[in-house]
Amino acid sequence: MEFLRTIKLIVFIFLIAIFSININAQTAVINAFKKTYELEKQGEFKKAVKELKNVYDAKSYEINLRLGWLNYQAGVFTESVAHYQKAVNLMPYSEEAKFGLIYPKAAIGKWDEVIALYKKILVNSPNNTVASYRLGLIYYGKKDYPKAYKYFKKVVDLYTIILSMVSLFR
Repeated sequence: MEFLRTIKLIVFIFLIAIFSININAQTAVINAFKKTYELEKQGEFKKAVKELKNVYDAKSYEINLRLGWLNYQAGVFTESVAHYQKAVNLMPYSEEAKFGLIYPKAAIGKWDEVIALYKKILVNSPNNTVASYRLGLIYYGKKDYPKAYKYFKKVVDLYTIILSMVSLFR
């Protein structure tokens, strides 16, 4: 009986230690995020990246997403792509990560990949007006007017439906 009490006590102490370590790690990440927002506001993107690198966890969607944005803002597009891609891999249905990934890919001129990302967004969210509109703009810029029309028409149709629904409640 005494042996079981000793085992329970050891397990209890072990769980408290793990819980305490986890809280400290979470606090460090929260503080790093707060610091990155302050640094971003000052335009110190590379310093903000360094803050998050100090608490980096490759399995963290949020950290990779934030590093993707900060590296994009700093003009370090290859790092931005790498972190956004990790975020997409961690959460494959995340529109936020895909939209983020589009920024650095567009900045380095990878338009076929940008188009593919918008189309992936539309597979999961077929009525996403931002993705449809931006695809329309890309095709319009390429002078592929039939494809541009298809996406612009979808946006107009979706907003027309919304406006007609709103008018029903007036």
